[in-house]
Amino acid sequence: MLIQDYLDICDPVLTFDRFMGEIELEKYLKNIPQHYTGRLRYDPVSMLKTVLFGFMANGYISLRELEDQCKVNLRFMYLMDHQAPSYRTFGYFINEVLADSIEEIFQDINKKIFETEHVDLQHLYIDGSKFEANANKYSWVWKKATEKSRYRLFGKITTLFEEINEELSCTGMKLCINSEYAPEYLKEAAEQYAEVWQINEAMFVHGRGHRKTTQQRHYEKLKELDIYVGQIVQAVKDAGILDDTIFILTSDHGGIDKGHGGKTMQEMETAFIISGKNIKKGLRFDDVSMMQYDVASTIASIFNLEQPQVWIGRPMKIVFK
Repeated sequence: MLIQDYLDICDPVLTFDRFMGEIELEKYLKNIPQHYTGRLRYDPVSMLKTVLFGFMANGYISLRELEDQCKVNLRFMYLMDHQAPSYRTFGYFINEVLADSIEEIFQDINKKIFETEHVDLQHLYIDGSKFEANANKYSWVWKKATEKSRYRLFGKITTLFEEINEELSCTGMKLCINSEYAPEYLKEAAEQYAEVWQINEAMFVHGRGHRKTTQQRHYEKLKELDIYVGQIVQAVKDAGILDDTIFILTSDHGGIDKGHGGKTMQEMETAFIISGKNIKKGLRFDDVSMMQYDVASTIASIFNLEQPQVWIGRPMKIVFK
């Protein structure tokens, strides 16, 4: 059987091969040195198709990956007709044969696409959107920067909570310190803090020459951080995935001041807050025992995944509608 017999009729490599067959590729391959001795040369048209398909399929592909794909990937094997050039051969071909004609190749491929798909080139549409070349529903242009800022913000919240807990040590009130924080919890923390110190925002001082009390500074910082976390939630809304999102706020340990690892309940006990799609609202289950390994089981249940037999955790089904 031929390699194409193993490929689906709609496989992208067959579509690519048919499309490239309609372009005169030989005219880009005139600068190939002639060799009259040694092994037979690899077909330059097949080499060109393979290089272009590699970058088309992967966005970027290294020379060694090209070599490996020609050995194990049916699509690349089809384009190279069972031959597997080395990475040095691909490097020589790109640098010595294609270097002077690559822009012309790009222009002619685009021209062919415009003609085949009847693309209207008379109008130019401009908006403020920015899209990654390989973007999908789970990625966006500023994703890495957003995540970095997000965890830096959570670090600031943790530092503030530690200061507040030290301040409130005499009152018996203690804010839960976690690795992530939900907007609802920050609002609740600000309300509790205001209640303990009987804070009246109308009495706050502002501007130069006024010395803010510790309580005012902490309360204003809580309100500020609440706004920032709200912006993260808004970003999820803007991405169009809020209705399919579940937020979980928890931590792997508690702590005393900046330490953890002991056997006190303050160090072993953590909060578990969950909200989102198909989650009950306003539910408290203080009387239900939940262990740390139950978190993973609950997440697996959300995604309808079968729990491995070795897991000892159980999903907290009480939280679901």
